[in-house]
Amino acid sequence: MTMKFIIMVNRDVERRATRIVQTRGNELQAMYGASTIAVGLKQINGRITDQIAIIFMFTHGNRPRNVIPDEIDGIPTDVINIVGGIKPSIAKMRA
Repeated sequence: MTMKFIIMVNRDVERRATRIVQTRGNELQAMYGASTIAVGLKQINGRITDQIAIIFMFTHGNRPRNVIPDEIDGIPTDVINIVGGIKPSIAKMRA
């Protein structure tokens, strides 16, 4: 049996987060050493929430160069460790 669910997100927060990633993504990526940065849903204790976040992704073995703040311009952040590399479809989210 397949379960489906709907997550309602705040589109204004999503637009603001996307604008931050589009305008400052390269700067943030270099500052923290992330493999890529994207907008997505925050995970807490391994569970996906309905909270939009700026997601910093690190490939296996890489760590942030600096402490990543809990928020950037009022948008929550999240850190995800990617095992096996980043798929092209995820990397495109940064554009």
